[in-house]
Amino acid sequence: MSEFTVGTLFLSRDRSAVAGALAESGLPHLIRELNARWSVFLTQDEWLFLPDTQAVVRQISESAPLLHFSHAEDHGWAFRLFHGGHERAAFAEHYPWDPLVDLLVGEEDPHEAPPVPGAEQLIYFRLLDLEPEGVEALAKLLAAPADLDGIPGHRADVFRHLLDIVEMDWISYRSAVKTHE
Repeated sequence: MSEFTVGTLFLSRDRSAVAGALAESGLPHLIRELNARWSVFLTQDEWLFLPDTQAVVRQISESAPLLHFSHAEDHGWAFRLFHGGHERAAFAEHYPWDPLVDLLVGEEDPHEAPPVPGAEQLIYFRLLDLEPEGVEALAKLLAAPADLDGIPGHRADVFRHLLDIVEMDWISYRSAVKTHE
């Protein structure tokens, strides 16, 4: 059984701006401190499927850059970086050994490498205090062939280390709500 990690990260220094924008939006949410550098907000629409949730995230990104991260352990992982009301960079990797991958990706070939954001998109990670060397390491990580040796999540783990979000593991709105019940 997979453990799901999904939430929208922001630098803790932007917490008051993000919390204010979330409160103003009326979107049900929880805010958690992830570590000294990062905080995360969790929404009922964890995967940002609904247009209304996406609109709120875009609006909040006017106040601060946001990084939506998801890792469905046995199925794949993804990120979406928002800033200035727009999605600036995105990446999604579906594991080809996942029996549900055909349902998740539809017509796409799950064995093809996912589209890699270019340098003009990855530069937005500088807004999240990732140094130029870190942006370069991120570009190399995403451009490298998928690790098909049966270790799900290897690139997702390296991504988490690069961004200093290693604590972003088994965190979701659903698990946070269950903890408080």
